[in-house]
Amino acid sequence: MCIDTKSQTIYVFGGRILIKPRTANSNQSATTEDTYSGFFCYHCPSNTWRQLYRNIPLCVGHVMLLHETRRNLYILGGQSRDHPQYVTHPQHVTDISVYNVDTDTVETVKENNQVNVPQDGHTQRATIDSELNEIYLYKGQNRNEDEELSNSFWIYDIDTCKWSSLYKSSGDQRLLADPTEPCPRYAHQLVYDHIRKVHYLFAGNPGRSGGHKMRLDDFWMLRLKRFTVDDIRQTCKYMIRKQRFIELSRLDPVEALPYLQKDLAEVVNHDSPDEREEFQALVSLLFRQSPQLADGEASSLRDSVSLSDISRERIQLFDRLTVFFPHTMTQPKEDLIDLIGF
Repeated sequence: MCIDTKSQTIYVFGGRILIKPRTANSNQSATTEDTYSGFFCYHCPSNTWRQLYRNIPLCVGHVMLLHETRRNLYILGGQSRDHPQYVTHPQHVTDISVYNVDTDTVETVKENNQVNVPQDGHTQRATIDSELNEIYLYKGQNRNEDEELSNSFWIYDIDTCKWSSLYKSSGDQRLLADPTEPCPRYAHQLVYDHIRKVHYLFAGNPGRSGGHKMRLDDFWMLRLKRFTVDDIRQTCKYMIRKQRFIELSRLDPVEALPYLQKDLAEVVNHDSPDEREEFQALVSLLFRQSPQLADGEASSLRDSVSLSDISRERIQLFDRLTVFFPHTMTQPKEDLIDLIGF
C-alpha cells in the first residue's frame, strides 16, 4: 500500500484474498487455489474506490513504492501465478512493474539475466529516495527455508536499472553482549527519513533458532556513507604507495624508511582505526631478516627478489583499483571463454 499526499490517494495492489467467493448452489468456495486481489486506488476526499490498470501480474509478498517526483509506482518482488514458468506453484517475480499515476500507463523493467539480483524473501521491506533515484531493499529470509537466515541490504539504481548488493551478514548476533549489527530477521519494520538520509529498523522474528514465538524489540539506525571524489583519490594513492613501500622494503630498506615517513604517511587516513593500525604494522617490514651481503653485492639484491611475486601483487592492486572506475574504463570482468560463441 502507498499513499500519494499530492492527490490524497491510497494505492493498493495484489495480496492474497482470504475470503473466497462461494458458488451459487453451495457453501463451498468456487476454487481451492489461492486468488489474488487486483490494483485499486482510494480517493480520500471523495471516499471512492477505483480499479486501475489490469495487465500487471498479480502477486503476493511484493513491495510497492511511490516516486513522488516522477509520479511512478514501483512494484517489485513477490510471487505470481501469472509468471510464464508457473505450473503448480507461484514463481518469483524478477521484473519490475512501473505504473505512472498521472498518465495511467505501465511499463516493465526486465531483469535481463542480471546475476547480482536479490532473491525472493519473506516479508521483505523496501524504501525509496526520490532525490537520489534509489530503491533500498532489506530482507532477512529467502523463500527457500533450507537456507540459513541472513541479513542483506540492496540498492536499486532507477536510472541505470541495476541492483547492487551493499551488505550481507549471517550468524546469531543477538547472542553477543554488545552486538554491532542487527541479527538476521524477518517480519520487521523498516522506515526511511529522506531528509536526513537515515533508515530505522525495528523488531522482527529471529527465525527458527529462537523459536516461532520469540519476537525482537531492538531498534537500529543505518546511515549510508558514500565516497567522495577526494576520498577515492586518497584511497587510490594510499593503495599505490603502500605497494611501492612493500617493494622498497624488499629492495632497499634504507630508502623505504623515509618513503614510509613522508610519501606514504601523508595519504593515510589517520582518523580510520583500521587504516592507522595497518600503517603502523607496515614498519615491521623493515626489520625482516635478510641475508648478509658482502661489498659489491648490494646491486644483486634486486635480482634476488622474486619478480613474479611483484608482478602478481601489482596485478592484484590493479584489479582492486578498477572497483573505483566505471566498467567502460576497465577491462572486461567476464571470462573471455564465455564470450566465444561455439
